[in-house]
Amino acid sequence: MAKPKHSLDDDYATPCPHDASQRAGIVTNQPGEYDRKRSHCSVSVCPDPTCRARSMAYVHKVTGEPAVYVSDSTRMASRG
Repeated sequence: MAKPKHSLDDDYATPCPHDASQRAGIVTNQPGEYDRKRSHCSVSVCPDPTCRARSMAYVHKVTGEPAVYVSDSTRMASRG
């Protein structure tokens, strides 16, 4: 059976392969309000700086926009 084609390089197929229980935040191109007229991508990431860098490259490659890291602690604090 042929390997399925993926639109992204294999290096970015799994930006953060770690278990979700290690989540430290997200990388997204829309950290504020969601804009339905723009591409959107977000990836949960662990504390590993390598995973964060790979996730930022992934989000940028998918959307063509700059990626931003938002820690869970920052996100929760902004909710009041």
